Amino acid sequence: MRVYFLGAGASKSLSATGNGLPLAGELTIRHLLDLSNYSYGNPDLQSAISNLTSRISALDLDKSVEDLLPEITEDAPLYRDLRICLVSRLWLPPQWGTAEMTNWLGNVASNKDVLITTNYDTLLERAIYQYGAKGKPGPARRKDIGLIGYGVPGKLLAEDYQGLARNMSPNAILLLKLHGSVSWSYCENCKQAVLDPTYMGQALDVLVGSACTRCQSALSPILVGPARKLYNHPIINSIYTAALDTLSHTTEIIFAGFSLNQSDEKIEELLKHSHKIAQRTTVVLVDPNAERLLARYKAIYGDAVTCHPQKSWKAYLIATFPPASIDHT
Repeated sequence: MRVYFLGAGASKSLSATGNGLPLAGELTIRHLLDLSNYSYGNPDLQSAISNLTSRISALDLDKSVEDLLPEITEDAPLYRDLRICLVSRLWLPPQWGTAEMTNWLGNVASNKDVLITTNYDTLLERAIYQYGAKGKPGPARRKDIGLIGYGVPGKLLAEDYQGLARNMSPNAILLLKLHGSVSWSYCENCKQAVLDPTYMGQALDVLVGSACTRCQSALSPILVGPARKLYNHPIINSIYTAALDTLSHTTEIIFAGFSLNQSDEKIEELLKHSHKIAQRTTVVLVDPNAERLLARYKAIYGDAVTCHPQKSWKAYLIATFPPASIDHT
């Protein structure tokens, strides 16, 4: 079994220009206030941007949002507006990357490989749907057609989402999202999650006040960080446990677009712990800065780490799993 561990750089590489999806360290307040950088319009988003603009004199426009968040988390309205802008930035155009990933996902499914990601976006979900949903129900039923398993026990999922539980479908691709997703939400009262694969507005709706359809309690987003990376949420914790088990039994890990920086302490702990159990693991880095990152990975995996000659995730996919045709319709 092979594991693909994908960071933000992997999704970014599939953008036509690379500018549509900035990495966390690149995202500034100035960027958030630029309406041209959003993929869709929304009144709540526009209100959040307006609110930020009215208070922006006290903030550094060119300071990284990742660095700024710890300073404003006690200011609830400002924090909410920033989060609305952040999750809105993660809705990617539907054509991004799905064609490049089709043959790769066929290989993943055939070999029972596992996908692990720290990304909030739903690019992987949409690509999996494009790969496996021909002749099956439409987009509104993506959660029901057995293509994806999220590694979460069924008891933690709302009734309509049981099909996404781990081991529910033997042919599902296991996708472990360590930091949650923009399309996930949680009811503290029911203690159950709505893990929609691709509903673009779920996290934004939750931030502006959507409620549980069962008990009408307020829902909360299921997102980790980027400022305070807390993994004690029951959904995140169950996925982390599934990732530990998977990484402990794999023979090869392909890391793509994941920098393993100092803020990723919990991920580093996960990798170290699992490697002590797995021991014989081949590790490959696919990254434009792979040589610079090599020392960080060698601190965990030693000489098992190599850098792939293809530096971007998109180039790696095309070279290793060449698409028969690229169809962006």
